[in-house]
Parts: sequence; C-alpha cells; structure tokens
Amino acid sequence: MKVLLALLPLCLASACSGDDGGMLPPTDTGEEKETRFGKPDGEDSDATASGPCSSLWNLSLPTGGASTHPALGKGGVVYVAASEALYAVSTDGKLMWAWPADDTEGKVPPVEAQLYTPVIGKEGVLYMGTGLQKLLAINKNGSGRFTIDLDGDVTGAPALPKGGKDQLIVAMTDSGALYTVKDLGQNKPWILAGRSGEKAVKDPVPGIQPIIGPWTQDGASETAFVLARSALHCFRVTDLEPLWSYPMPEGLVATSNMVMDDEGHVLFGSGGTPVGGEYQTHYVLSVTASGELVDGFPATVDLLGKVTTIVTLSQGIKDRILLGTTTAGLILYDVGSMYLYKTVTGQDQNITDVAQPIQSDDGHVYFGAFPSFVYALTEQAEVLWYKDLDELDPSIGAQLRPSSPLILSDGTVIFHAGYFLVAAHCTDSGPANVAWPRFGGNDQNTGNYSDPE
Repeated sequence: MKVLLALLPLCLASACSGDDGGMLPPTDTGEEKETRFGKPDGEDSDATASGPCSSLWNLSLPTGGASTHPALGKGGVVYVAASEALYAVSTDGKLMWAWPADDTEGKVPPVEAQLYTPVIGKEGVLYMGTGLQKLLAINKNGSGRFTIDLDGDVTGAPALPKGGKDQLIVAMTDSGALYTVKDLGQNKPWILAGRSGEKAVKDPVPGIQPIIGPWTQDGASETAFVLARSALHCFRVTDLEPLWSYPMPEGLVATSNMVMDDEGHVLFGSGGTPVGGEYQTHYVLSVTASGELVDGFPATVDLLGKVTTIVTLSQGIKDRILLGTTTAGLILYDVGSMYLYKTVTGQDQNITDVAQPIQSDDGHVYFGAFPSFVYALTEQAEVLWYKDLDELDPSIGAQLRPSSPLILSDGTVIFHAGYFLVAAHCTDSGPANVAWPRFGGNDQNTGNYSDPE
C-alpha cells in the first residue's frame, strides 16, 4: 500500500520540543559506560581480540582516492568507485574489471576526477556522482553508458526512484542544485526536472544522499527528501516542486546523513553551540513524512560536554541508532528511551571521523575510522577484530575516510578504504532486519525507502 503524504503546517521549534521550548534532556542512566578502542603500541595490525573473527582477504586497487561506499550487484559482484575508475570485484576478492581501463567500446570518455559511491538501478546499471560536475552511468558489463553535466560536483550518492518504465535518478550537487534525470538508454540521459541558481537548495550539506520516500497523496509521484544545514526539504520527484520544508530549531545545525525508519520518519544528527568548527551540544531529530517534528525530539545526546560533531547515523536493532562523530568516537544511542547506551572512543585520541557504522542481525557492529582503522564489535561494544590498513601503505592515512561496510548474507563484511578492499568474517548473520540497515538503506545503495535490504 502506498503511504500518503499530506501537506501539513510546519512544526515550530517551540511547539515541538519540551514544554518550555527547550531541548529534551536524556534519561539519567547513572554511571557513564565507555569503551576505548584503538591500536595499542606493540600489537599486531590485524588482531582478533576475542571470538571467531578472521580476516578473509585484502585487495589492493590500482587507484585510491576518497573511500566510497561499495555496492553489491546480482551474482555477488561488489562495485567500488575510486579516483577516475570504477572496479568490479568478486566476493572472494578477485578484480573482475575496471572502467575505463577495460571498456573496449569506449562510448563514454574517462572522467578525470574522483568517482563517488555507485548505486545500482534497473538492468544493473550503476550511477554515481563525480568531482567533475558530472553524473556518470556505467553498464553492468563495465562499458560506459553516459555522462551528463550538472551544476556542481556530486560527492553524495544519487538516489533512485522506482516509478515508471525508464530509470529516474535524483542527484544533488555540493552547490545545492537538484536534478531528476531520466535514463532513456545508451548515451541518452535527459534532465526531467532541475533546480539550480536561485532555486537551488540553500546551505546544502555536501556528500549527503537524498532519500526517496513515500508517494504523494494523489499517487502521482514519489518524494525526495533533501537535507540542508538549516532545513529538511521535501520535493516531488517528477518535477521537483517543493511540498514542504522543516526549518531547524533555533540554534541547531544539521550535520549528518539521513535515514528513514519503518514509520517513514527521517532521522539525522545535529549540533548546537558551535566551538571552533565543532559543536558542544548534540541532538538527534526525527521528522515525519509530512514535515512535522516527531514527539520527543530533538533528543539530547549527552556527551558530557565533548566538543565534536555527529557526522554519520545508522539504524540498529532494538530501537538503537549508531552515531559516528569527528572526535568522540562511536555512540550507541537508544532512541526509544532517549539515553546513551555506550560511547566507544579512540585510544589516545588516535581515531577520528567514524564512518557510517552498520549492525548485523545478531548485533555485531562494524565501522571504519580515520586515519586507517576498520573494526568489528559485539552488541555490547567489545572489540572483536580490528585492522590497521596503514601497515599496508603508509600514504593511505592521508587519503582515506573508511567507508560504510557492506555486509553479505553469510556475514562477510567488506570495507573500502583508499586503495584497499578488506574482508572479514565474525558471524554468519547478515544485515540487521531494520528499515535502513546500511548506507542507502540496502546493498544497492539506492536511497529508496521502498527497496528491500
């Protein structure tokens, strides 16, 4: 059944927070629980602290660059974007092909810039943004399909609506320009709708993927949710006409990616009280599909005065969300009861910028962190396994922010970090059975609420 969107009045900050208009405090849980993680001096760079974890394989890619989120295609093919190249890799770590190096057809010129997270659409076509103000499409056999010029670099992944015979692609540039592109076939992209210049999204958060959400009330179009620092916006996909905007409560700035829960609510992190480019107060917001703040939000994430920024957010099991920060590590937060379950911080402050963490169905938590660490934890945040990729190539510490990992159905976890793909296995459990278990909501990275995990 299609969920209906009603155009309801916007919820004012003073009416959606506590009775006094302030932010809701967290539930008191007594003594703070904190786990410290990191690579202690003298320890092996590939270590299993406890449990049955094991490293499976490492693959060094020909090019590195920004660490983008991998995608899983049919037949067990993992797709990874890098600087100027897209790679297809088998789930046992074998390089299958690279674009443009192995493209014998040559119908699309190489893009001499960073390629960003691929998403998999109809017929297995891969779509991704680039650092050259282009949207790029690659066929599943590794041949180029098209590029189309957009107003700005596209460092965030595009999102894929489902409606219609032809594949639609919603992409937002780092300058706030928003487009719906229709794929009409080989070398046939067409801009169905666009908002640029004065109509562009103001104050965008670079690198954020739109979310394709419920259908409009008349069933004519899916909706696209776009996050800016100052507001959450909702547009019709087909013509990008605005449906509503939810302005951030006074004093708060949106700082993380978005996820959508099983009730169709959009969740994201925010900060208040800026200090030197970071924030002293931290909150999670939840907004309905009709633009209203959910009761009980903004919810305070009490980090005991730590100055940091919530930069990533994932949905976990047992009403829990996983928050990655710039300097305060990983946060496990119970969003239902609104208390902080545990913080997982870096040993000697050697780990920063926690990438979007992912949880398996049996509770294991996987994440990467700058400069070069990838981790597996138990549900109680005990370290099971870690790997320091800096041991493989000292230059990688200056190149990567590890990606959100990919969890296969057999429990294999694949990380992308700079030049490297790394696979590990701790459990036979696949992704958590929640509405938005990993980046993009599913292994194809489509960003569409209606797609299965």
